[in-house]
Formats: sequence, C-alpha cells, structure tokens
Amino acid sequence: MTTINNIDDLVRILRERPEWLKAVRELVLTEELLRLPETVARLIETVDDLARQTAEQFRVVNEPLDRLEAGQTRLEVGQAQANERLDRLEAGQTQLQATQTQFNERLDRNERRLDRIENQLNDVRGDTFEITAAKRIVPAVIQQMGLYHCDTVIGP
Repeated sequence: MTTINNIDDLVRILRERPEWLKAVRELVLTEELLRLPETVARLIETVDDLARQTAEQFRVVNEPLDRLEAGQTRLEVGQAQANERLDRLEAGQTQLQATQTQFNERLDRNERRLDRIENQLNDVRGDTFEITAAKRIVPAVIQQMGLYHCDTVIGP
C-alpha cells in the first residue's frame, strides 16, 4: 500500500504511476480539455493544409501576373521605341519642311531670273528683228528709189 502524506508524495506517485495520473486527469479535467491535444493536432493539420492551398493559389495567381508584368514591360519598351521613332520622324518632317522652304525660295529666285532672261531675250529678238529688217528694207528702198550709190549707213 502506498501512503500519501503531502503533495510531494502525490506528485511523486503520479509520476511513477501514469495510470493514476490518467485517472486523476479524467476526474479533474473536462472532456473538452482532455480532447484538447487531439483538437490542437487537427487544427495544426488544417492550418498546414490551408497554408499549402494558399501557397498554391498564390502560385496560380502569380504566374499570370508575372506574364502580365513581362508583357507590360515589353509594351513599355515598344512604346518607348515608338516614341523615339516618332520623335525622329517629327525631326525629319521639320527638316523636310525647312528644305521645302529653301527649295521654294530658290524656285522663286530662279523664276525671277528666268523672267529677266526672257525679257532680255525679247529685247535681243527685237533688236535682231530691227537689224534684220533694216538690212532687208534699206536695200529694197534704195533699189526702189534708184539710189544705187548711197553711202549713208543706217544704224542704231
């Protein structure tokens, strides 16, 4: 027979006799508290399952997001390249307009020169016509008038 004189004896005996400890627990603790280790184990298992499911869901969501981000980056690079091309095109257009303006100015100058040359040519034609007419008309008039020995020179 075992004698218990104080609490230390009780603790020692409960450690030596696990079946007694179990019996005391069942008397002292409620059913919920006795099932607590099992409930905590199930809870830990459930949390682990949820963590795995959440990690998988994040992976499933992140893969398309990663592809979208990569696509967005490609779009941004393409947009930057398009903007650079547009800038070069605008610069080329500005240069073309300047060249067109210079060309039009030269064309205007050349038209004015051509007008002067045409006027000078018309003057030359008029002078040539007058000289030719004088060379033809004067001998004919001299002949018609019977002046065969005329030494008068007609000139400009």
